[in-house]
Amino acid sequence: MKIRLFAAARDAFGWAEATVVPQERDTLLTLLQAYADDALDPAEARRVLARCTLLANGSRVPDPATAAAHSLGDVLVDVLPPLSGG
Repeated sequence: MKIRLFAAARDAFGWAEATVVPQERDTLLTLLQAYADDALDPAEARRVLARCTLLANGSRVPDPATAAAHSLGDVLVDVLPPLSGG
């Protein structure tokens, strides 16, 4: 699984891209929360993550808390914070 972070998520986590191998028990949300806990500012990383939209191969993940990360296989996950603009 490849994870890409954008904008505020990238800044909060301190990295832009990683390749990970999820454990069987991991949901997409718990996997990302574990990375947030390792961020330079874990509280900020978790705050930003809570507002993000997650895409798996371009499709929105409706409930990251129940999406079994290991079952997604070789997937590209984009972590997109809310964007402002017109």
